Amino acid sequence: MLLKIKEIFFHSWIRYLSCLIYGIVILVVYNSFRDWSNLINYIDACFIAGFSLICIGGLSIVNNLGTFDIFTHLFARGKDGQPKPAFYEYVESKKEKRHKTRFNCVPYFVMGILYIIVSSIMLAYV
Repeated sequence: MLLKIKEIFFHSWIRYLSCLIYGIVILVVYNSFRDWSNLINYIDACFIAGFSLICIGGLSIVNNLGTFDIFTHLFARGKDGQPKPAFYEYVESKKEKRHKTRFNCVPYFVMGILYIIVSSIMLAYV
């Protein structure tokens, strides 16, 4: 049970770190165009960062299901001068790779929900 939770949530600390940096960048960029002393701007920036991270996580799920395979096959190349693989072979080779990265969307959802929770807490104090 503990191994399964670790596999789902804690497989990539780099993604968590990149989501944190992404949120901070959104906060700085948003507030650089607004007033730094207004709490509403921080709430808006946290909500924007959280919602966009949840959207990125959703796109990650859709990609992992194979929705964009037709587009990536257009730019696929054969290995060592071989011709481009057929679409079916390409999809089958991607299925093996996707099984290992099926939980790569979790950091986006976790950090997105965290940013929305932070913005909701700040909204309670306005």
